[in-house]
Amino acid sequence: MNGLTLSFRKSHLILIGLLVGGLTAGCSQATQVASTATTVPARAATATPLVVEIPSPVPTDTPGSTDTPLPTATSAPSATPTEPATATTPADEPTGEAPAPTDEPTGGDDDPVDESFAPANTQVWQLDNLPYNTASASACGGDYPFNFYGLVGIVPGGDRLTWKRQDATANLSPVGLNNYFGQIPGFQPDYDLQIAVTFTGPTTLIVSYKLVGQSIPDCTHTYDYRAAYAWDG
Repeated sequence: MNGLTLSFRKSHLILIGLLVGGLTAGCSQATQVASTATTVPARAATATPLVVEIPSPVPTDTPGSTDTPLPTATSAPSATPTEPATATTPADEPTGEAPAPTDEPTGGDDDPVDESFAPANTQVWQLDNLPYNTASASACGGDYPFNFYGLVGIVPGGDRLTWKRQDATANLSPVGLNNYFGQIPGFQPDYDLQIAVTFTGPTTLIVSYKLVGQSIPDCTHTYDYRAAYAWDG
């Protein structure tokens, strides 16, 4: 009896131990699972993006545009044709017809038809500082700068005139009323000088100096001056 009781108690203790061990093992496993669950971070839920509909811009009227329809082009009113004005010729406007000749004389018997302005006594004339015209022939191949300005003495003698420059003297012969001509050979190296004088009034004249090449006769340099009476010599 005691042995049976002891055996039952032993079996009962073993059963209790098994139960306790199972409970302990279950609790340990549950604790381990719980621990594992706490160490593994929970995956954050991905937020679903919200779809926001952006309203399209309300169309606005462009500046200056109105709903008023544009006016349609209308044709310009046709001008009423008018008769062209009749051109009238002023009374004092020439008509193109030559005036009728008259028998009345235009001057008295004492009016001179031609007049000589050549000096009758020795005079001194002053040439302008610069020529009013210069020219060089193409055969020269270029200009020849030279200035003839200054004082000139004019001495009458018979029908001729003596043209006296400070550097040379020329005898001028008449070639027409108030026109005289002369020359000075070798005035410049390889150049002769021709002098043509025209008296345009009692106190005015023009003179044309022309350098003519000796080796190239087609080479000429022309210098035209005006001169005015200065005083009697």
